Amino acid sequence: MEEMRDVGMEKKSSGKILPCHRIVRDLNGLSEQAFVGSLKFHFEVMGMPPGFVCRPVEPHCFGLYLLGHWYHLKAYPDVYEGKTLLDALDVTILQDKVMRPVLGITDPLTDERIFLMDNSVTLEQMQQIADKSGGALFVLYPPSREQLREIQENGLTLPVRTCCIQ
Repeated sequence: MEEMRDVGMEKKSSGKILPCHRIVRDLNGLSEQAFVGSLKFHFEVMGMPPGFVCRPVEPHCFGLYLLGHWYHLKAYPDVYEGKTLLDALDVTILQDKVMRPVLGITDPLTDERIFLMDNSVTLEQMQQIADKSGGALFVLYPPSREQLREIQENGLTLPVRTCCIQ
């Protein structure tokens, strides 16, 4: 297995930037319908056909695996346009619009209900973990090299487990 490093610790690298996905053990007491409905305030939500694995292909889009179903989430423009560099990152959008207000996860590093997953675990394995817990898997798109460079040049600190460099 190739070594994975938290990008926040890396000053310069030519490696591939990979996202850090999230698995949440439960829906904070919400039904699947109520949880998906709560997402519609900040995201366009589209159910995927059976067997289709939703991997985001652009910023501000997320894959959501929930109770055997895949969904594609696309943040509405007001969620990221005109925001600070850090606030426009997908990992921040997910934390500020879903994890904290809907799922009650204020600190992804210490909350026992969330797993921060790098790409050493396959999406199929992540789905199995989500299925066993009755929770959800969020698949993120990684920040661009330009975003990381701008964050570094401005002396900013990346949010927890934004991405990894392989």
